[in-house]
Amino acid sequence: MDQPTGPGQGPAEHRPAHAVPPTTHTIDQRQVAEINARLADGAVVTAGAVGLADAPADARIAEVVLEGSPEFPYVYAQFSDSARVPLHTEALRKISHALHLQGHHWGL
Repeated sequence: MDQPTGPGQGPAEHRPAHAVPPTTHTIDQRQVAEINARLADGAVVTAGAVGLADAPADARIAEVVLEGSPEFPYVYAQFSDSARVPLHTEALRKISHALHLQGHHWGL
């Protein structure tokens, strides 16, 4: 019987290699590490500056936290008072912009 010859049907050594797309978690993790390094160095980003309505406007983001699966983590802003607020794409863009991290790309 013949072996299948369509894409992804043959032995692993015959399957085409796929590049990791630029929107994967590995870039998000690097970007989060860069944000956290700036925050640890004393940069200030407040909830109000990035439009986080679930926290007081003057609350300072202490760090950005990833939780859950590394392939698709939940992203939170951690405040110094232990409060944690979910971050979405637009807030992440604003945080990166506020910290002058111009090479960051969030979302598609």
